[in-house]
Amino acid sequence: EDSPLVVASGVRKQGDSPAVTDADLIHLGSCTKALTAVMMARLVDQGKLTWDQPLETLAPLLSKKISRDYSTVTLRQLLSHRGGVPANAKNWWLNSQNKDILRVRTLIAIDSLKQAPQHPVGTKYLYSNLGYMLASLMAAEVTKKSWEELMREHVFEPLQLTTAGFGPPGKKGEVEQPWGHTFDGVWKPNQQDNSPALGPAGTVHLSGRDWAKFAQFFLRGNNSDYLSATQFEQLSAVQGDSYALGWIVTERPWAQGSALTHAGSNTSWYCTIWIAPKIQRAYYVATNGAKDDTPKICDQWIGDLIRWDQQ
Repeated sequence: EDSPLVVASGVRKQGDSPAVTDADLIHLGSCTKALTAVMMARLVDQGKLTWDQPLETLAPLLSKKISRDYSTVTLRQLLSHRGGVPANAKNWWLNSQNKDILRVRTLIAIDSLKQAPQHPVGTKYLYSNLGYMLASLMAAEVTKKSWEELMREHVFEPLQLTTAGFGPPGKKGEVEQPWGHTFDGVWKPNQQDNSPALGPAGTVHLSGRDWAKFAQFFLRGNNSDYLSATQFEQLSAVQGDSYALGWIVTERPWAQGSALTHAGSNTSWYCTIWIAPKIQRAYYVATNGAKDDTPKICDQWIGDLIRWDQQ
């Protein structure tokens, strides 16, 4: 089995000496969505959820407290951004002092979804972090566990992603892991992140090797001990507008067919990944800094990696 080639260059924190290493942790931002979708597929496999079950049957109390128009929204629609849910919460930091993350997410959902959806549920693609949080509440309803607990149990442990965790990597104030950076004429280091409530849509961190391990799961195809063939196929089945469940699916000549891709950023980090099952290859780039041209630069690096590899 091919072991991944992981290369690191640069520093963990601007103005500080430690260099990044190939074992350092990277923040996935919205690339977290693919991991969340895998966790949901496991729950579907176990018969705890179905892709097309509506919110009103999965989380009846919640569906009564938000706009009735959301009562029919399904797990599949939420994970493929077709639930009519706004892109973000009205306030991601609402009740953030509360230690009960399930309660916090529920209050955010109630606060953010009082208005009828902009487009009727299921009719249009509208990229939504809030939709992923709502999906996590459906999973919590049937398991009585938070998204964090479910991710450890169904994704991190069985796939042996031993470095995976939540929020900014490393200990507060220390440089044992890379810091994120924003740009304002100069790079400014920070250890900030999105609100923990946004977790299902974008707060996972892990090492580059563990991210490669996750990519290999999609390259190898299904291991039926972990996930049934049916649910594995659902993850990359396009629901409209080229979005599947946690992945954008697109055709590329170099991939000899379909490729799965996603990018992620918490505004201080940026990463992008491409997976090409037909040629058994995955490529990713992650950087602990984000500014306007970072996506373009990372795309160029991906292009270079593909050309270098294919030569």
